[in-house]
Amino acid sequence: MAYLFCGTNSYYFSLVVLVFLFISSSTTSADARELQINVKVTKSVVNEVCSQTRNPNLCLNVLSSDPRTETADLFGLCSISNNLAFINATKSLNFINYLVNIAVPEKKDHLRMCSLYYQNAVEDLKHAAERMGHSNYKVVNILATDVISKVNDCENVFQSPPVFPSPLTKWNKNLGDLADIVVVISKRLS
Repeated sequence: MAYLFCGTNSYYFSLVVLVFLFISSSTTSADARELQINVKVTKSVVNEVCSQTRNPNLCLNVLSSDPRTETADLFGLCSISNNLAFINATKSLNFINYLVNIAVPEKKDHLRMCSLYYQNAVEDLKHAAERMGHSNYKVVNILATDVISKVNDCENVFQSPPVFPSPLTKWNKNLGDLADIVVVISKRLS
């Protein structure tokens, strides 16, 4: 009987230790993640982030030239990147709407489609900024990925009849590259 009692206590003790270790390890990883977010990023972190993007040179140039980067943590870096993408998307949308007004009739439909894609991209970036405020980086990642999809859709519009060279290739690439920075950082924050 005493043997059974010791075995039961041992079992419960082991169970309590396992639960404690599980809670302790999950708290430790959450604390480590919190530290990663709240620590000022260094040049090496910016280099590491940019090396994972599809256009590392653009990433390094835009983040290094933005004075906010010097005092930013990883959340701040994501916010800066999203803000730069938002500004780019808004300027691009204004340019596209200008082109719609001056384009010959056969090009207007393609440009109007791009205008709709860019309106969606601007909205996605607004929502991404809101989601960052709630630390919902998975949604930020999805929204930034959708921006990349929208600029690709815009570029592909010019391949449907009547086919003509896209006047927006540079604009589409720039916004796609900026949104990709947000994708990389938000993935790291998730």
